[in-house]
Amino acid sequence: MKKRSVLLFALIFVSCAAMGTGTIQGVLNKISGYDIRVDRMSDALTIDALFPKEGPFFVEFGADSSLTADFSAAGKTYRVEMTDFLTAKGAMGAFAFTAEEGSTPVEIGFAGLTTPSSLRFVKGDYLVCIRPGAGADIEGAAELAKIIAKRIPGIGFAPELYLPLLKDRLVKGSEFYFMGSKVFAQRFSSELAEVLSIAGSIEGVAGRYRLEGGGEVNLVKVRFTGRTKTVEAVHAYIESREGNPIVPPGDAREYYTVFNPDGTEVYIAEYADWLLFIPDGPRGGKARQLFEIALRSI
Repeated sequence: MKKRSVLLFALIFVSCAAMGTGTIQGVLNKISGYDIRVDRMSDALTIDALFPKEGPFFVEFGADSSLTADFSAAGKTYRVEMTDFLTAKGAMGAFAFTAEEGSTPVEIGFAGLTTPSSLRFVKGDYLVCIRPGAGADIEGAAELAKIIAKRIPGIGFAPELYLPLLKDRLVKGSEFYFMGSKVFAQRFSSELAEVLSIAGSIEGVAGRYRLEGGGEVNLVKVRFTGRTKTVEAVHAYIESREGNPIVPPGDAREYYTVFNPDGTEVYIAEYADWLLFIPDGPRGGKARQLFEIALRSI
């Protein structure tokens, strides 16, 4: 009986502790040694006002709430921007998408990156950016980041964004993850996002691949809520290319080939929840082998 009472008390204590840091306000509440002033807060409907540049993309990754706050200690100030996402995968996707060129990796949370003017890290459902202000530097920002990271609930491993991509011949650094049409259009185009029904998808990945004999192509994989949606997306794309020569699936192949006026070849197919797509294959079917391997790998 006594053991049960001790166990019950422990569970209540852990639950209360989690409640204290399980919200975006709780994570930043009463951090020892720092004076904290919350400046602005937002939800998914008003995040554009808080982050005009990143806000629309954060919404596609599932942003739930955000805040900005000023931290000060020993004459040093730091600007902290924090966004809570609906899933850890959404937070990781937003982190990867907003990575600045030339950033240096740092081991904080699931992953972190630094530049001379900011430190960003992701852990659990949270994406955090810290910018040194008056009297502060990036080293001080790193110390603050470690403190904040310890207060963020996050159990297990970092989400793997690029697992669906083939590894052979993949161009390092070309990996791209998206959860909506706005993010997709940053790599490709709004027109392509529309005809592929990206707005109705769950998520997708893309990467550039080296072809035998030279050249590179994009390979895109998009996941929908079920095969019906995937088939509809493939048919919508084919209908949008009615003026082009098209080879439909047959006994020897399970995909469409579309011949563009500029000489490039498009390959598109569906398999269960997944749509596979190469938009820029060179003339002569040089990307066909890559596409067939990708289709068999699902």
